[in-house]
Amino acid sequence: MNGAHLHLILNHIPVIALPLALVFFVHSLRKGNESSRRMALSVLAIAAFSALPAFLTGEPAEEVVEHLPGVVESMIHAHEEAGEVAMVLSMITGVLALGGLFLERLSSGSPGPRLRLSRIAVVASSLMAVAALGITASRGGVIRHTEIRAAAEAASTPGDVPGDVGGDHD
Repeated sequence: MNGAHLHLILNHIPVIALPLALVFFVHSLRKGNESSRRMALSVLAIAAFSALPAFLTGEPAEEVVEHLPGVVESMIHAHEEAGEVAMVLSMITGVLALGGLFLERLSSGSPGPRLRLSRIAVVASSLMAVAALGITASRGGVIRHTEIRAAAEAASTPGDVPGDVGGDHD
């Protein structure tokens, strides 16, 4: 197993787990079940923190693929930049989920304003992290999947990554 293989294995975890955990959390909020909420926050934190190993294996993966035929450096860079944003948003989500779990344990009965704000923050940060993970995954996919690269290049405006289609080339 090389760095690229490990990165491919690990990067699927947050991309799949975080949206599922978010759905679980929102469902627990609607259902009003305290134990479900606590479990959902725990799962959400674990899913969010799973972005860190995916991010940390990115550099070793780059070393494996950067010199392969058809790999464009600007695509790797776009994926890396998106990955940094996704990782930061995921870490924020994980910390907020842990904080929410702590507040849930402290609360007794009806939620106060801090708990309500915590829940809103967890949902909002989760949505942003999920979106960032989706963008990161999409940008990573075009690095080696030529079957989706053409669609990505057609959708980009001149000078945009991934493919620098129509950009100035001196």
